[in-house]
Amino acid sequence: LAAADEAVVLEILSKRSIPQLKLTFSSYKRIYGHDYTKAIKKGDYGQFGEALTVVVKCIDNPACYYAKSLYRSIKGGKRGIETLARTLISRVEVDMDDINKVFKEKYGKELADFVREAIPSGHYRDFLLTLATRCNNNVAS
Repeated sequence: LAAADEAVVLEILSKRSIPQLKLTFSSYKRIYGHDYTKAIKKGDYGQFGEALTVVVKCIDNPACYYAKSLYRSIKGGKRGIETLARTLISRVEVDMDDINKVFKEKYGKELADFVREAIPSGHYRDFLLTLATRCNNNVAS
């Protein structure tokens, strides 16, 4: 993308609501027959394209995006465990139950079971398990 095109994309992403953006991505798919992320991947947009792909995936289906992110972080060793904690903390009051549902559908196992297997027993694992198994309707407003 040229600098001017990047500016337009950034303006759209920053000035439109999430429902508007979801509708835009849905319309794009209906018109062109594939997700907008596929068009991004076809182009040579470098880091901007990589960042844009993450933003689009997160807006379009956050539960799927975060389920995949959690799975990768569990498989990523010590550094991944830090990402796991940050992701769980950031999503626990937002959509953890949706993420758990998608996680089980995609990976055939509960997120909590993956956490139990990946993290040595102790307070830190207990903390992560509490976050991973907390449902949105149990979170105080």
